Amino acid sequence: MKYILLTLTGFLFAVLQSSCNDLNSHKNNQLHPKFDADQENINSLMHNDIEDQEIINLKNRFQKLSLLDEIDEGYIFGNITDIEFDNNFNLYLLDLDQVKVFKVWDSEIDTLGSKGRGPGEMLFPWSLEIDSLNNIYVSDLQRGITNIKSNEEEVDILTRSSYSDLKKTDNGFFLRKEMIMSPNPEGKINTIDFYDVLEDTITYSFGNAYKNRNQLAVQNYSSGLMEYLKSNNIILTINIHSPYLYAYKSGEEIWKRKIENFISFEMTSTDEPLSIKYHTKFTEKENKYDEIKTLEQISDKYVLIQILRASFDDNSNKRGEIKLKSYILDSELGQAYRIDDMHQVVAIKDNRLVIHEKTDNSNLKLYSF
Repeated sequence: MKYILLTLTGFLFAVLQSSCNDLNSHKNNQLHPKFDADQENINSLMHNDIEDQEIINLKNRFQKLSLLDEIDEGYIFGNITDIEFDNNFNLYLLDLDQVKVFKVWDSEIDTLGSKGRGPGEMLFPWSLEIDSLNNIYVSDLQRGITNIKSNEEEVDILTRSSYSDLKKTDNGFFLRKEMIMSPNPEGKINTIDFYDVLEDTITYSFGNAYKNRNQLAVQNYSSGLMEYLKSNNIILTINIHSPYLYAYKSGEEIWKRKIENFISFEMTSTDEPLSIKYHTKFTEKENKYDEIKTLEQISDKYVLIQILRASFDDNSNKRGEIKLKSYILDSELGQAYRIDDMHQVVAIKDNRLVIHEKTDNSNLKLYSF
């Protein structure tokens, strides 16, 4: 699960906001997001009626969580960017600040990995993936993809590349791009690559980046999440500030859906000089926007999607209640069903899950369900 305390998008927004010029003096200001007209008529993702018995069972399981352990991440760790289970239900926490992976098992903590440019070392670790053999792969925004713990030795898999997320398949990796450094006026830039291990090359790419001629807008609106379901060979992907969710098989789109009433983050940009800043609608303290927080596989074909929703009053031009809302998504049909409110889930495996919960004693809680 992509566990983001400080998202790359948020980091870029903060940096850019402090350095950009006053855009009111420019005539070519552009308001973002600006989506294609053909995306406005696609089917809605959300459904109210739950008919499938497996979804009903999953919903009931989420209502009966049993606390197993608590992890005081503020006492030990820095900025945790990802959390994963191995096949023995040990937890692995990827720490960006300390450039280490922490293994939490039987109330003990072990450390893996180290900072550096050698085989198996990391510089800017962002995402974890653990395969069926308990090999630990790290996606590093500076070094590429590396295996920091295997049955043989530490190895680099794909260097000199920048990816924010990775999903292991039988013969390769799906890799999600984060730092897109080029404008994309014609929509030709893809957000996901498939790397074939045997051929040692990227064999195909898919997933559309934000379409615009402004490079900074393309960077910020192309940041997103992905999940791979091995059982049906489906990749789900959604940009954090976008209402559009896509499903692919072998790089080919099989469906796309729209989240209704999605309040997008807005910004303004100009091309000369290249700059960007928050739109005034969201610089006021009273206003907020929607944001995709979680995309996690629950079972063979079902996924948990969580969205930070901000109700908005057009009459007062102020936000209402901000709430994290959860849905069970059928990856084959592209339908999502609302379930009861819960805290953000940051990792799931079989009957175990980790929730990020702000409390006095602990931020991370391990549950069975």
